[in-house]
Amino acid sequence: MAQLWEVVGGQCAGGIPVRTEAQAGSQRERELLATGSVVRELELLPSGRLRYALVSGSGPSAGWVTVRLTGPTGGRGGKDLLTRKTSPGLSSELPAATPAAAEG
Repeated sequence: MAQLWEVVGGQCAGGIPVRTEAQAGSQRERELLATGSVVRELELLPSGRLRYALVSGSGPSAGWVTVRLTGPTGGRGGKDLLTRKTSPGLSSELPAATPAAAEG
């Protein structure tokens, strides 16, 4: 069964940025992936970039997002943008060691 993720970041902006390619500097989609949306994992890179397909919620139907923003020192103090769904209605936080590049 494919891994599902829930968007938990971007509350102030209404969602998180979606890119057209895996690179953080690639073209950005006009629409944000809305907070609370659920996506299916298609590919997860060691860099913390996730290629997804939208399952529920609003935003681009597919694209690339950053799973976790790193803190100012590159490690602790980061912020999860998505969390793994463990069962219907429940989320599980990612381990703190999950790497990701800051969205820019």
